Amino acid sequence: MKPHPAPWQTDPSAFGIVFTDTPDCRHVICTASTEANARLIAAAPDLLAALRLFVVAYETNMPPPGYSPHNWRLMREKCRAALARAE
Repeated sequence: MKPHPAPWQTDPSAFGIVFTDTPDCRHVICTASTEANARLIAAAPDLLAALRLFVVAYETNMPPPGYSPHNWRLMREKCRAALARAE
């Protein structure tokens, strides 16, 4: 089973709810016991994408497809943004 497509979001007015919106409706991904857990869960798709970038870079010693050697900084910023969203 594939997860719902990103972006996953939290709603401060709906404590601990993680959801994604589609053109048809709002899908609740899960409910979390704390707002911090909800933020971490909501950031999961971004964290997974960032981790995949680094694994490709590490295993090939090359930037991932779509990234040139001159924009490693862009890849790093994507990873930092995912971490910030989770924290």
